[in-house]
Amino acid sequence: MKKKIIISLFSLLILLILWLGVSLFIKKDSQYTLVVIPHFMIYPQRVSDFYDFIKNKYFYEKDPDIIVLLSPNHFFPQQKKVEWLNKEDNVKYKEYSILWEPIFLENIDYSWNVFYNLWEQRYVKDHGLWEHFRWIFQYFPDVKVVPLALPTHDMLVSKDLAEYIRNLKWNVLVIASVDFSHYKSEDIALENDKISYETLSNSWNFLSLKKLDVDCPSCLWTLYLLAEGKKLHQWMRDSSSSLVWYDLKEENTSRQFLYRE
Repeated sequence: MKKKIIISLFSLLILLILWLGVSLFIKKDSQYTLVVIPHFMIYPQRVSDFYDFIKNKYFYEKDPDIIVLLSPNHFFPQQKKVEWLNKEDNVKYKEYSILWEPIFLENIDYSWNVFYNLWEQRYVKDHGLWEHFRWIFQYFPDVKVVPLALPTHDMLVSKDLAEYIRNLKWNVLVIASVDFSHYKSEDIALENDKISYETLSNSWNFLSLKKLDVDCPSCLWTLYLLAEGKKLHQWMRDSSSSLVWYDLKEENTSRQFLYRE
Protein backbone atom coordinates (compact mmCIF):
# COMPACT_ATOMS: atom_id res chain seq x y z
CA MET A 1 0.00 0.00 0.00
CA LYS A 2 2.80 2.34 0.94
CA LYS A 3 4.56 1.56 -2.35
CA LYS A 4 1.40 2.42 -4.33
CA ILE A 5 1.12 5.76 -2.54
CA ILE A 6 4.76 6.55 -3.31
CA ILE A 7 4.23 5.63 -6.98
CA SER A 8 1.09 7.76 -7.14
CA LEU A 9 2.84 10.74 -5.58
CA PHE A 10 5.78 10.29 -7.92
CA SER A 11 3.42 10.17 -10.91
CA LEU A 12 1.69 13.35 -9.77
CA LEU A 13 5.06 15.04 -9.35
CA ILE A 14 6.07 14.06 -12.90
CA LEU A 15 2.75 15.36 -14.26
CA LEU A 16 3.22 18.63 -12.37
CA ILE A 17 6.74 19.06 -13.76
CA LEU A 18 5.50 18.33 -17.29
CA TRP A 19 2.63 20.80 -16.89
CA LEU A 20 4.96 23.52 -15.65
CA GLY A 21 7.35 22.81 -18.51
CA VAL A 22 4.64 23.03 -21.13
CA SER A 23 3.17 26.19 -19.59
CA LEU A 24 6.48 27.96 -20.11
CA PHE A 25 6.07 27.51 -23.86
CA ILE A 26 2.39 28.46 -24.01
CA LYS A 27 1.91 32.20 -24.30
CA LYS A 28 -1.10 33.74 -22.69
CA ASP A 29 -3.65 35.71 -24.64
CA SER A 30 -2.63 39.24 -25.49
CA GLN A 31 -3.43 41.92 -22.93
CA TYR A 32 -3.15 45.50 -24.06
CA THR A 33 -3.48 48.86 -22.41
CA LEU A 34 -4.52 51.62 -24.83
CA VAL A 35 -3.56 55.25 -24.24
CA VAL A 36 -3.39 58.49 -26.22
CA ILE A 37 -0.56 60.81 -25.17
CA PRO A 38 0.39 64.02 -27.01
CA HIS A 39 3.81 64.81 -28.45
CA PHE A 40 3.20 68.55 -28.17
CA MET A 41 5.29 69.14 -25.06
CA ILE A 42 4.00 72.45 -23.79
CA TYR A 43 3.83 71.93 -20.01
CA PRO A 44 5.76 68.62 -20.11
CA GLN A 45 5.08 67.96 -16.43
CA ARG A 46 1.49 67.13 -17.31
CA VAL A 47 2.73 64.50 -19.77
CA SER A 48 4.94 63.09 -17.05
CA ASP A 49 2.01 63.03 -14.63
CA PHE A 50 -0.07 61.05 -17.11
CA TYR A 51 2.72 58.51 -17.59
CA ASP A 52 2.88 58.24 -13.82
CA PHE A 53 -0.89 57.71 -13.68
CA ILE A 54 -0.73 54.91 -16.30
CA LYS A 55 2.26 53.31 -14.59
CA ASN A 56 0.54 53.19 -11.20
CA LYS A 57 -2.86 52.21 -12.53
CA TYR A 58 -1.82 49.34 -14.81
CA PHE A 59 1.84 48.48 -14.22
CA TYR A 60 2.38 49.00 -10.51
CA GLU A 61 3.56 45.41 -9.93
CA LYS A 62 4.93 44.48 -13.35
CA ASP A 63 5.96 46.46 -16.41
CA PRO A 64 4.43 45.69 -19.80
CA ASP A 65 6.30 43.14 -21.88
CA ILE A 66 6.55 45.57 -24.77
CA ILE A 67 5.47 49.08 -25.77
CA VAL A 68 4.06 49.85 -29.21
CA LEU A 69 4.52 53.55 -29.95
CA LEU A 70 2.43 54.92 -32.84
CA SER A 71 3.25 58.33 -34.30
CA PRO A 72 2.24 60.36 -37.33
CA ASN A 73 4.94 60.52 -39.99
CA HIS A 74 5.39 64.30 -39.92
CA PHE A 75 8.28 64.66 -42.34
CA PHE A 76 7.37 62.20 -45.09
CA PRO A 77 3.63 62.62 -45.77
CA GLN A 78 4.07 60.99 -49.18
CA GLN A 79 5.14 57.72 -47.53
CA LYS A 80 2.25 55.27 -47.90
CA LYS A 81 3.72 52.58 -45.68
CA VAL A 82 4.48 52.38 -41.98
CA GLU A 83 8.04 53.45 -41.24
CA TRP A 84 9.93 51.18 -38.86
CA LEU A 85 13.25 49.64 -37.84
CA ASN A 86 14.18 46.33 -39.47
CA LYS A 87 16.34 45.03 -36.63
CA GLU A 88 16.71 45.36 -32.89
CA ASP A 89 18.65 48.52 -32.21
CA ASN A 90 19.42 51.11 -29.59
CA VAL A 91 18.00 54.50 -30.58
CA LYS A 92 19.00 57.73 -28.90
CA TYR A 93 17.65 61.23 -28.36
CA LYS A 94 19.78 63.53 -26.19
CA GLU A 95 20.71 61.49 -23.10
CA TYR A 96 17.76 59.13 -23.47
CA SER A 97 18.34 55.78 -25.10
CA ILE A 98 15.62 53.25 -25.93
CA LEU A 99 15.92 49.66 -27.09
CA TRP A 100 13.70 49.22 -30.14
CA GLU A 101 12.15 45.94 -31.22
CA PRO A 102 11.50 45.20 -34.94
CA ILE A 103 8.29 43.75 -36.34
CA PHE A 104 7.59 42.02 -39.61
CA LEU A 105 4.46 43.03 -41.47
CA GLU A 106 3.41 43.91 -44.98
CA ASN A 107 3.08 47.61 -45.82
CA ILE A 108 6.13 48.43 -43.71
CA ASP A 109 9.24 50.23 -44.94
CA TYR A 110 12.49 51.50 -43.45
CA SER A 111 14.05 53.45 -46.31
CA TRP A 112 12.71 57.00 -45.81
CA ASN A 113 15.16 58.19 -43.17
CA VAL A 114 12.75 58.50 -40.25
CA PHE A 115 15.43 56.42 -38.53
CA TYR A 116 19.00 57.30 -39.43
CA ASN A 117 22.59 56.66 -38.38
CA LEU A 118 25.13 59.24 -37.27
CA TRP A 119 28.44 57.45 -37.03
CA GLU A 120 27.63 54.30 -35.07
CA GLN A 121 24.56 55.64 -33.26
CA ARG A 122 20.97 55.29 -34.47
CA TYR A 123 18.63 58.27 -34.14
CA VAL A 124 15.02 59.01 -34.99
CA LYS A 125 13.95 62.14 -36.85
CA ASP A 126 10.27 62.38 -35.99
CA HIS A 127 9.35 64.25 -32.81
CA GLY A 128 6.14 62.21 -32.54
CA LEU A 129 8.47 59.40 -31.45
CA TRP A 130 11.44 61.03 -29.74
CA GLU A 131 9.35 63.33 -27.55
CA HIS A 132 8.33 60.20 -25.63
CA PHE A 133 11.86 58.94 -25.07
CA ARG A 134 12.39 60.71 -21.77
CA TRP A 135 9.13 59.42 -20.30
CA ILE A 136 9.57 55.84 -21.50
CA PHE A 137 13.15 56.02 -20.22
CA GLN A 138 11.90 57.31 -16.85
CA TYR A 139 8.86 55.08 -16.31
CA PHE A 140 9.66 51.94 -18.34
CA PRO A 141 13.46 51.89 -18.73
CA ASP A 142 13.75 48.12 -19.24
CA VAL A 143 10.89 47.66 -21.71
CA LYS A 144 11.55 47.22 -25.42
CA VAL A 145 9.65 49.48 -27.78
CA VAL A 146 8.19 49.00 -31.26
CA PRO A 147 8.47 52.45 -32.92
CA LEU A 148 6.12 53.08 -35.84
CA ALA A 149 5.62 56.22 -37.91
CA LEU A 150 2.26 55.89 -39.68
CA PRO A 151 0.90 57.51 -42.83
CA THR A 152 -1.46 59.80 -40.99
CA HIS A 153 -4.69 59.33 -42.96
CA ASP A 154 -4.18 55.89 -44.50
CA MET A 155 -6.57 53.90 -42.36
CA LEU A 156 -5.83 50.59 -44.11
CA VAL A 157 -2.52 50.20 -42.28
CA SER A 158 -4.37 50.33 -38.96
CA LYS A 159 -6.15 47.06 -39.57
CA ASP A 160 -2.89 45.14 -40.04
CA LEU A 161 -1.32 46.83 -37.03
CA ALA A 162 -4.28 46.08 -34.80
CA GLU A 163 -4.19 42.44 -35.87
CA TYR A 164 -0.46 42.28 -35.17
CA ILE A 165 -0.88 43.74 -31.67
CA ARG A 166 -3.84 41.47 -30.99
CA ASN A 167 -1.68 38.42 -31.72
CA LEU A 168 1.41 39.42 -29.74
CA LYS A 169 0.38 37.19 -26.79
CA TRP A 170 2.05 39.60 -24.42
CA ASN A 171 1.10 42.33 -22.01
CA VAL A 172 1.34 45.34 -24.33
CA LEU A 173 1.18 49.07 -23.70
CA VAL A 174 0.00 50.80 -26.89
CA ILE A 175 0.71 54.53 -27.00
CA ALA A 176 -0.83 56.66 -29.75
CA SER A 177 1.31 59.80 -29.89
CA VAL A 178 -1.38 62.19 -31.15
CA ASP A 179 -2.07 65.91 -30.91
CA PHE A 180 -5.60 67.15 -31.44
CA SER A 181 -6.90 70.44 -32.85
CA HIS A 182 -4.30 72.50 -34.73
CA TYR A 183 -4.27 76.19 -35.68
CA LYS A 184 -7.80 76.91 -34.49
CA SER A 185 -9.06 79.44 -31.96
CA GLU A 186 -9.83 77.98 -28.55
CA ASP A 187 -13.61 77.95 -28.98
CA ILE A 188 -13.32 75.99 -32.25
CA ALA A 189 -10.67 73.69 -30.75
CA LEU A 190 -12.93 72.95 -27.77
CA GLU A 191 -15.81 72.04 -30.06
CA ASN A 192 -13.62 69.90 -32.31
CA ASP A 193 -12.15 68.11 -29.29
CA LYS A 194 -15.65 67.29 -28.04
CA ILE A 195 -16.47 65.82 -31.45
CA SER A 196 -13.24 63.79 -31.37
CA TYR A 197 -13.96 62.42 -27.90
CA GLU A 198 -17.57 61.52 -28.75
CA THR A 199 -16.49 59.85 -31.99
CA LEU A 200 -13.84 57.78 -30.23
CA SER A 201 -16.31 56.88 -27.47
CA ASN A 202 -18.86 55.34 -29.85
CA SER A 203 -18.73 52.27 -32.06
CA TRP A 204 -17.98 52.03 -35.76
CA ASN A 205 -17.35 55.62 -36.69
CA PHE A 206 -14.74 54.93 -39.35
CA LEU A 207 -15.71 57.75 -41.72
CA SER A 208 -16.17 60.27 -38.92
CA LEU A 209 -12.90 59.29 -37.28
CA LYS A 210 -10.89 59.84 -40.47
CA LYS A 211 -12.16 63.45 -40.59
CA LEU A 212 -11.29 64.36 -37.00
CA ASP A 213 -9.21 67.44 -36.25
CA VAL A 214 -6.17 65.40 -35.16
CA ASP A 215 -2.73 64.84 -36.65
CA CYS A 216 -2.93 61.05 -36.88
CA PRO A 217 -6.37 59.47 -37.49
CA SER A 218 -4.68 56.18 -38.44
CA CYS A 219 -3.01 56.02 -34.99
CA LEU A 220 -6.38 56.49 -33.30
CA TRP A 221 -8.06 54.00 -35.63
CA THR A 222 -5.53 51.34 -34.59
CA LEU A 223 -6.51 51.81 -30.94
CA TYR A 224 -10.16 51.99 -31.90
CA LEU A 225 -9.96 48.58 -33.58
CA LEU A 226 -8.32 47.14 -30.47
CA ALA A 227 -10.82 48.67 -28.04
CA GLU A 228 -13.34 45.78 -28.11
CA GLY A 229 -15.75 47.29 -25.62
CA LYS A 230 -13.12 49.08 -23.51
CA LYS A 231 -14.59 52.35 -22.27
CA LEU A 232 -12.84 55.58 -23.21
CA HIS A 233 -11.79 57.93 -20.40
CA GLN A 234 -10.41 61.44 -20.59
CA TRP A 235 -7.77 62.09 -17.95
CA MET A 236 -7.21 65.67 -19.10
CA ARG A 237 -7.85 68.06 -21.97
CA ASP A 238 -5.78 71.20 -22.39
CA SER A 239 -4.35 73.48 -25.07
CA SER A 240 -1.65 76.04 -25.54
CA SER A 241 -4.34 78.72 -25.17
CA SER A 242 -5.75 77.29 -21.94
CA LEU A 243 -2.27 77.00 -20.47
CA VAL A 244 -1.29 80.61 -21.16
CA TRP A 245 -4.77 81.93 -20.28
CA TYR A 246 -5.54 83.70 -23.55
CA ASP A 247 -6.62 82.62 -27.03
CA LEU A 248 -3.61 82.07 -29.29
CA LYS A 249 -5.97 81.56 -32.25
CA GLU A 250 -3.99 80.23 -35.25
CA GLU A 251 -1.09 79.35 -32.95
CA ASN A 252 -3.27 77.19 -30.75
CA THR A 253 -2.85 73.40 -30.42
CA SER A 254 -4.96 71.19 -28.17
CA ARG A 255 -4.22 67.94 -26.38
CA GLN A 256 -6.28 65.10 -24.96
CA PHE A 257 -4.91 62.51 -22.54
CA LEU A 258 -7.04 59.41 -23.04
CA TYR A 259 -7.09 55.81 -21.86
CA ARG A 260 -9.36 52.82 -22.33
CA GLU A 261 -10.39 50.19 -19.82
